[in-house]
Amino acid sequence: MAVEIERKFIAKFIPQGATPARMLQGYLLNSREKTVRVRVVRRERGEDACLTIKGAGSPSGTTRYEFETPISPEEARKLLVLCDGKIIEKTRHELHAHGH
Repeated sequence: MAVEIERKFIAKFIPQGATPARMLQGYLLNSREKTVRVRVVRRERGEDACLTIKGAGSPSGTTRYEFETPISPEEARKLLVLCDGKIIEKTRHELHAHGH
């Protein structure tokens, strides 16, 4: 199981060459101890989807265990119907530079 390092950045502008990724995201379970999330991502090349399980965070709040597995976009849409609360729609802009 991987360890996720929580790092969030808000860009003041979208750099030239960044490609948009539209996301639909919902939570099947969202508690302090664990989170189960389903996400559909639409990019220029097509759609991907995944199911993610996250464990409790470290005492410092900077890391937590994460398991993510790909699922079909069709399966993800069926799971989104079961999610609690609102379905989140967002756009991330991906920029790959210097191998990152």
